[in-house]
Amino acid sequence: MEQLLNKDENDLAQTPLEHDVVRKLQTYYKSCLRWDIIDKRGFGPIVELGNDIFKMASKSGVTLPRMLSELNLQAIYPFFKIIYTKIEGRGFGDLELEMYPAYGFKVKKETIWGVLKMFEEADVFKFKKSSEFDDIVEWVYQLEMQQVKFVKSQNIVMNDRVTFEAQSVKISEFNEKTDLDWNEYLGGLNLTGIKKVHLWGDVDQFEAAFYAIGKMKADDLKYFFLWRLAAAHFNKLAESFWNLWTNDIWANVVVSYYEDGEIRNQVFQTDCVTELGMHLNFLSGYLGIAKELVEDLMASAKKSLAHLNWMDEDTKESALKKIDTMEKVIGYPDWLANGDEVAEYYSSIDFEKLKYFENAVSAQAFSDIYPSIYQLQKELDVKDTDKNPLRRDSIFFGYPWQLNAFHLTDLNSMQINPGILQRPLFSALNPAVMNYGGLGTIIGHEITHAFDSLGRKINYNGELAPWWSNAANDSFTFGAQCFVDQYNKLSVTLKTGELAYCNGEQSLPENIADNGGLDLAIEAWRAYLLRKHGESKYRKEWGQSELPGFNGLTEEQVWCAVQNDLDVLSLIDSDVHAPNPIRVRGVLQNSADFQRAFSCKVGDKY
Repeated sequence: MEQLLNKDENDLAQTPLEHDVVRKLQTYYKSCLRWDIIDKRGFGPIVELGNDIFKMASKSGVTLPRMLSELNLQAIYPFFKIIYTKIEGRGFGDLELEMYPAYGFKVKKETIWGVLKMFEEADVFKFKKSSEFDDIVEWVYQLEMQQVKFVKSQNIVMNDRVTFEAQSVKISEFNEKTDLDWNEYLGGLNLTGIKKVHLWGDVDQFEAAFYAIGKMKADDLKYFFLWRLAAAHFNKLAESFWNLWTNDIWANVVVSYYEDGEIRNQVFQTDCVTELGMHLNFLSGYLGIAKELVEDLMASAKKSLAHLNWMDEDTKESALKKIDTMEKVIGYPDWLANGDEVAEYYSSIDFEKLKYFENAVSAQAFSDIYPSIYQLQKELDVKDTDKNPLRRDSIFFGYPWQLNAFHLTDLNSMQINPGILQRPLFSALNPAVMNYGGLGTIIGHEITHAFDSLGRKINYNGELAPWWSNAANDSFTFGAQCFVDQYNKLSVTLKTGELAYCNGEQSLPENIADNGGLDLAIEAWRAYLLRKHGESKYRKEWGQSELPGFNGLTEEQVWCAVQNDLDVLSLIDSDVHAPNPIRVRGVLQNSADFQRAFSCKVGDKY
């Protein structure tokens, strides 16, 4: 990706729209690389934004909802964040504005004092007496501690949640209960027309918090807004401010369980290529297959389901429907191949040479807000039709060249990032068996997640609803307990000689997916051989030919992994994935194909 970004624009683009896409990418990327310019500009870039915020908040007649929307457009979130999306556990046609707590920062009072002093010395505001400044710092500090408390309390509520229904409120009712006009807020974000808000957490706590905030004017909160501006964007300034943000602000962040904010926020100025991918993922993805392989794996999954003797026919029919309706984003969404559509998606954003701070703020705000605008537009486009309003193909996790794959359980969607579509896992130059054994097991793993201990609770339409028969549920539960018992007995020997045992319950969904992934990949490979070579050659070559570079190992015998002790202990303590050695041994113990390929006998050590 770095090589592409450094190429001449004319080598990457032909049409005017393609030139526009490439120019935006390269302008942003080059501004990020100019650390000399970033350091030279110092505190200046944020002063202009601070002045604008302070003046707007001080202006007569500016309501709090209008002020909050303006702050959100600058990627500043004093109290909450939003996204217009499908609500967890509900169908694809049930879209609402999801509202969840913004970060809290459990910082020292001295940190806030130092930040606000910088704005005062930059003439954003002035106090005649130092005591007035100290009083403001105390007030801002107390309000920030309330935000920390709010985030923590909502995390506790959602960790123990049992239903989602009570968390939806009509916008009109929310207006009444908070004494604020949220339609004005939505209008400021170009999200007019949304009818309901889904509060991620306790509704009473949300309404009480906003009612209390609503008693203040935007003018009352202007110093708090300046502090939150610094908390949001000091990491886009010169090195001294970046260090302050890293060591004194972000080091004390309290994040809502709703989001994993650490990577997205910590990436600024640490890796310009990754930063570009995270905040402009579709734009960068346009620069950048394995569809036959995917179709083989999907067919393998359907064949395996058909042969399950413990699943009744009605449940099988529903499971097959879930496979058929699964969204498959392999590499990129199909629409990303259309340069015109990509250019249109990013038409509202542009970047300036050597102005990294402004570019980074714009990119972050765009990546936070525009997906909701886009989703709302697409919903309006299909209004009064039978089409699904949720654009699952516009939901992309991570960044394009990230070496990862996902199964998005609530969306019944599988995403295989382009970064994983390379050697050794996948390549047109690989022997087919390596593609099926590498990428194939990963795709099979993600497909199996649709039917693991979590996925089986979500139907084809993304709804949290029972769709398995009681008998099928009982059989699954019995089999799942076998996995738990097996993996609880598996261990890794640390360098100290101690044995670190797997947590079979914690890692159950991933263990099920690992086992299913290998089985599906083998079945898909068999189908490939039969389709390409016919019955006679298939029977002759199955398991007989050796792979180049793997002398003494047949096509069925290639699998390896390495992991250090710290990784092992971390995974066992808190991760849903078992340590790599256990993931390998556990799957192979259960594989009849492995046992046949290596002539394993009962009691052999794996």
